[in-house]
Amino acid sequence: MLGAPLGVAVWSLLGFFNGIGRPTITLRITAIIAVLNVLLNQLMVVDLRLGVAGSAWATGICALGLMLLLRWRSGAWRRIALSAH
Repeated sequence: MLGAPLGVAVWSLLGFFNGIGRPTITLRITAIIAVLNVLLNQLMVVDLRLGVAGSAWATGICALGLMLLLRWRSGAWRRIALSAH
């Protein structure tokens, strides 16, 4: 339940990029999350033996990392939004 806001944030982000007509960014974000999720699932589920809870933590960590990265590079939001016009 703690990771639900992160999931909503990721879906909102993907919807934003689709809405401004930049589906390639959505594809890249989804691919990055998928690769990171595979690596973190290996660590959390198999190596740390956390099971399904480890998978949920891995997904949450991927989403949080993405949100922090995009927040850190906040100037990118304006450039992307302005280039859509």
